[in-house]
Amino acid sequence: MSKLWNEDRIISTIFKEIRDEGLEKLRFMDIGCGGGREIVRIAWTDKDALCFGLDLSSEMIQRTLGLKKKIKLANLALIRGSALNLPFNDSIFNCVLCSFLLMLFGDIELRAAIAEIHRILCKNGILFAIVFSPNDPSCLNRNWTDQETASVSKLPIGFFTESQIRKLFEDFQVKSLLSFDYLDSSHGYPHTHNVWFLIALKPG
Repeated sequence: MSKLWNEDRIISTIFKEIRDEGLEKLRFMDIGCGGGREIVRIAWTDKDALCFGLDLSSEMIQRTLGLKKKIKLANLALIRGSALNLPFNDSIFNCVLCSFLLMLFGDIELRAAIAEIHRILCKNGILFAIVFSPNDPSCLNRNWTDQETASVSKLPIGFFTESQIRKLFEDFQVKSLLSFDYLDSSHGYPHTHNVWFLIALKPG
């Protein structure tokens, strides 16, 4: 099996995990949904799912809203908000996706964001998280300043080792932690990132 992944493979893996865990009446939250590529595809694939996308950027919310209207999705709601203070009750979602967001936070904010994910995820719910690894070209090919380096890891902010990920998500049951090169075309040109793909459960 090729190590090079793309968005199609991410989405198919998400739905395979949902089937494997026997989740029904899907309530899916995409934190840091950006332009909506993942959450729109998830809502389109499962028309019975209740899907939510949250992003701090009004521009990104508007972009996702445009996609939603274009394909007439009735099962997707979009909210402008912060991952550090999610506007939802406890244990309300059975799936949470956090793709290329946690890299933006320093130590304190990172732990706060993970605590919020844990809070809104119901027992036996699934977390899908994608983060950069230190093998990513953008980490390897740059000299980082002290201000850009996380105090605990001594790695640049946004790049995580396997042991760091397992420590950060110790309140979850890690089901799998995959490492691969991801083909990203989101900036208008194809390029690759080396990433970790975490699939974890909130213990029941």
